[in-house]
Amino acid sequence: MKILPEDIFFVKELFSCFEKENIAFCILRNSDELMHGDTHDIDMTINFERCEDVILLIKKISSMNGWKIHYFSEKDNGNLLAIHLYKIVDGKPVLIHFDFFREFGWKGYKLISNKLLLSNRKKNGWLYEADLAVQAVTMLFSRYLYHGYIKEKYRTFIHLIFKNQVPEVEKIMMEFLPTEFTKCIIEDVISANWENIEQERTVVIKAIKNRLSNSQKYVNQKILLFNIKRIRKCTGAAVVVRGGKNYLEYNDYAMQIQKILERTFSREDVVELYS
Repeated sequence: MKILPEDIFFVKELFSCFEKENIAFCILRNSDELMHGDTHDIDMTINFERCEDVILLIKKISSMNGWKIHYFSEKDNGNLLAIHLYKIVDGKPVLIHFDFFREFGWKGYKLISNKLLLSNRKKNGWLYEADLAVQAVTMLFSRYLYHGYIKEKYRTFIHLIFKNQVPEVEKIMMEFLPTEFTKCIIEDVISANWENIEQERTVVIKAIKNRLSNSQKYVNQKILLFNIKRIRKCTGAAVVVRGGKNYLEYNDYAMQIQKILERTFSREDVVELYS
């Protein structure tokens, strides 16, 4: 019998409990990496009407198996719930990082509803995957809206799904984009004209904002209030490096710690302080 790594064992047990409790969930991207043992960044969604049940299950299973929650925070004006856990195994920390998407959003704007993210999910082994069209659209827009580019590793998959599932992709994109923009982007993806899509980012963002419902017009003010609440509560971790015979040895320790932190925090979230 194959012995599973600690992190995969935990995630499998958690997902099994979700099924037993009839809590809908699915992985939004990179499910193959998760099934092969990479739990450092699990992008997924759950039925957020059962969010409290999910949190209780995570706390229960983690406490039973020696895991500790070291980061728990809402992000993106509440569109995203981040829960990070760790366990010391053979003297080294093992990390699990969940990002639960309430909606797929951008800077507080809600673009794809929770219901649509969960629609047509498919069972694959011990987990559920989002519908292929949902995966492709979220892969396309995740880095694009925030940073202006389409991630290289996703391009082949996005191209394939857009080419073979035009109606399904179109339906999802029209949740947050006008018809003409949706069709133009689909055409560019099918022709693999990534550069043109990236060059039109400013125009696309303007179209998204114009397409939003009236209830989202004041999202900037809501984000300000959200961030003020976040300032009042520390959500990160402080790490102190002591010792070392010289600067080089100290620096080596610091680099090792930074690599560990980057498995659970984004690089821009890691602040280095030297004395």
